[in-house]
Order: sequence, then C-alpha cells, then structure tokens
Amino acid sequence: MTSLSVEVSHACRGCGQPVACNALLPRFACDRCGRTAELDARIWKLVLHEALNQGPRLSAGQERTAALVTDAGKFQVVYRRSEPACRVCQRPITREAMQKATGAYVHQCECGMRTPCRAAIAELGLPGVELVREEDHELLWPQARKEAVALKCNGCGGTQTVSGETPRIFPCSFCSVQCYVPDDLWALLHPVRAIKPFVLELAASAAPVVAKAEGAQPPKKQKQREGGETKGGGDPTRVPRFSDVKDLIVGADGTLFAALELESSGEAELFALDTSDPSSDVKVKWRKEIPAKHRGYPRLAYMASGHVVLWCEGQRSLFGIRGSDGVTEAELGADKSQKDAIDLRKAACLTCDVDGTLIVGKQESGGVRFLRFKNDGTGVPLWPGMAVPTPWNEDEYPATLEECTPRITGAQNVICAVGFDGTFFVVGDQAIAAFDRQGQKLYVTADADQGVSTGGPTYGSVFGDRSGVLYTFESGPIVRRYVKGRSSGQYLHADDASGLLSSETVGAVGPDGTVWVGGSEGVLRRFSPDRKLVWASAGARKIDRQNAEDE
Repeated sequence: MTSLSVEVSHACRGCGQPVACNALLPRFACDRCGRTAELDARIWKLVLHEALNQGPRLSAGQERTAALVTDAGKFQVVYRRSEPACRVCQRPITREAMQKATGAYVHQCECGMRTPCRAAIAELGLPGVELVREEDHELLWPQARKEAVALKCNGCGGTQTVSGETPRIFPCSFCSVQCYVPDDLWALLHPVRAIKPFVLELAASAAPVVAKAEGAQPPKKQKQREGGETKGGGDPTRVPRFSDVKDLIVGADGTLFAALELESSGEAELFALDTSDPSSDVKVKWRKEIPAKHRGYPRLAYMASGHVVLWCEGQRSLFGIRGSDGVTEAELGADKSQKDAIDLRKAACLTCDVDGTLIVGKQESGGVRFLRFKNDGTGVPLWPGMAVPTPWNEDEYPATLEECTPRITGAQNVICAVGFDGTFFVVGDQAIAAFDRQGQKLYVTADADQGVSTGGPTYGSVFGDRSGVLYTFESGPIVRRYVKGRSSGQYLHADDASGLLSSETVGAVGPDGTVWVGGSEGVLRRFSPDRKLVWASAGARKIDRQNAEDE
C-alpha cells in the first residue's frame, strides 16, 4: 500500500483568499466571507489527477506542487510520499489496523491519538484509492458553534444574538431590518482554518493515472501586441503602457482596481493590480476589456463582498465583477421591460455600502435624490424606517438630499462615497456632509451655513478611509482631507516635496491609508499614509524628468 499525503486549497471566488480543503467533502465554506464552493466527483478527480498520477513515482518524503484552474475555481495541491504512522508518536499504522478502523471510522493509536480513517468514497471514483486517513475531524463531524455575541440592530436598536451559525446579513428579529455582522466580529466567530494534509492510501498494485484530466484550463499562450503590450499574455503580470487613468478604487485587501485606456489601441480595460510590495512595481492579477458603451467615462465602486461595480454616466446598466478573478457575475438594468430595474442614465454618482447595497444619486433640477438598491437591482429603504422607493418615478421618491439631516444647499454637482468604516459622505458645491449607518448627521462643513464654496469636487475625487477621514480633489491636482468636517490642510499638492503632481484627476485610498492618484499621460502614483511617494508609473516618471529639466 502506498501512502500519499495531500494538501488541497482553493481560492475563494468571493474574497480571493485561500480556503483549506482538509477532507474529501462535497462543499467548503470560506471562513472569511462565507461563500460556499461545490466540489463534486468530477472536480475532485481534476484536483487530485496529478497527485494520483505522479505521487506513486516519488521517492519517500519527496514533495511536489500542482496548480490548476477548473470551472469551480483555482486550486493548489501539495503532495508527497509518506509512510502510515501516528502523527503524535510516529508508531507505524498497519494496513489491517486501518481497514479495521474504517468500521468504527476512527483509528486509535496506543498513545491515545484518534485518527479518522474511512474506506474510499465510492461516489468519487478515485482510481487506486482504498482508504482515506487523517481528514479534518471538525469537517467530518461539524459541531454547532456555541459562542454567542450581542449585536445592536441598526434599525431599532434591539439586541440581536449572533454566533458562528449566523449568516453575514440577517433580518432583525424585532423590526426585520437587515443587520450586518461587521468584519472584526465575523473573523472572531469564523477563525480561519489552516491548510492541513490528509492521506490517500493507494492499493499496492495501483498504476499511475495517465488519462488526461478534462476541464482543467492550462495557461493561455501569450500574444504580442503593438507597443510591447500583450493581450492576455506576453508577461501577464506587467502593467501595459496606458494613456489615461479613467478611475481607481482600492479593495479591502489592498488590491488596486484601475480602469486604464491603453496607449496603443485606445481601448479601455479594467485591471486588478497586486500592490502588496510598496517598494516594487505593481503586478497584474487579471485584466479584462471594458464594454465599448462604458469606455467613454468608466466609473468604479467597490463592494464589501470583494466585487467591483463598473458603470458609466449615460448608460442604463452596471456590471458586477468578481474582484478575485475578473469574472462578470451580473449585469443589472439591461432588461428594459423589468418595471423596477435600476437605471443609471441620469445617475450623478454611485457608491457601494458596506452592507452590500448600492447607493445611487440621481441628478434633478432641484438637487440630487438618493436611492438604495440591493445587489439584484431591487429598491430598499435609503435609511432605516423609510419606505422602499419606486426606483425612477419622479413623484414618489422618499428622500432627497434636502430632506436628509442637515439640508445642504447648492447640491447640483454631487459626489458620494462610503468609507471603509461605513460612513456615508456627500460632497457638493458648497458643503460636505457625513452620515452614520442610521442616516443621522455626523457633521456638515461650516461653509454650508455661510454659502462659501469649498471649491467643489471634480470627477472621481471622493474617497473615505477606515478611520472616517474623507479625501477630495480640489482646484486641480490637490488632495485635501477632512477630519470630522474640518480641513486638515493640503494633504498633497503640486509643490509637495514628496513628489510632483501633474495631471492627476482621480484617486483612491486603501484601508491602510495608502493614497493612489492617477490621470492622463500615463500617470499613476502611490503615496504612503505619511505623504511619501513610494511608487510612480513610467508615465509619471517621464513627466517628472521633463519638469526637472524645464526648471
């Protein structure tokens, strides 16, 4: 009998983080975001194909790694030859002992260590596998988590009891308002499971599996394009040359999502960029073409689920794109016959709330009306206690900017944003206001009472951080931040010693306070929270050299 130890993990399609698959089970839930992945017999055969084929040929203790992509997601497998032994005392485990244990589903060593051991799962049809040993017993025999934590309802203030079995979003038992388990509490109730090996015991006569695995996707060949760029290839991790940064957002894990107009073709593409190493060049995680109708002014928003929302002023629909791999999961508003379908043709601004809903600001003659939608496009109350809106009926809006607290005058050019902490910001020509999760005023800038303009925001220039601090662009390439409605002064400006600013018109801030700014002429820059320039694109460096020579 040959013992083959395997470690299996897959990349969650919700948040992109690795999920430990420590047993031969049909489904696994991500400990971080709760998304479930289904692994049927076909997927398990694909995942274990190389291990079963190459594993028996390895020498004792030799280890290899396999990575593959299936229609169920991305997987990584580490496999090695091993000898049947107790993990605690290293006493050998005989084949007879393992076969005897399958009747009781567990093998108990002389040292007292109890190890799950069962006969091969017939439904999987894994060739040559007789026994499976050392699977995660907590996965095989799940126990309900008994810990309970009190959580206040955002609607009525009633106390809710949540545990590890509570969904991320659940209705209040008193008022039925949807409650959201915050990140820190969710992490406490759902500790991340470590990746651990389980063992496949192969029949001594089992031959390596040589049949071709169907369904796995090999890396695509790279096609060189004009100007050194590649579409789907060349060096797939290199950022191509681009002429314009259309919009930027930063995910909760620090991934930068950028809508870029490519220099050689003029086409717009959406990129997910790995920025984990602030001292090195950014790397491409994935890229995808932006639909032609959204290329003129593509705009981005980030959802707490890890999804990216792509929309465009003047276009009816929006796209929900999975941030982990760039797969488009939904298009909302495309069905004109749907009575209550979301329609963004008159939208002035859009942002994603931390509870997964969309907040849309619709420009009208008297100001901007705000509406809230679920991620399927159906309307929900803007704030707790308000009526559900009829999306685009001119006479039935339940709330306008003027009806919120406080009243903000001159709200013709408005941009909204939700910070990583859940604060809702509204920035207009003459005021900046912030609201809490119940729609109550946190502050409004004093300029609003005096009729003094703050300079007004420019396109794509509002973003909030995890601490409730608001960042805006004002009067060109100047980034100013507001703390509780008070300006902290110029945060970055053209003469800042930390680096020159030139044509930047859009920006974003990460949860750690890292600031990104971008604009035309291929300019993209990264600043640390203490205003130090830590990275600049080739276009930005070129402009800096030209400016230095002019001086």
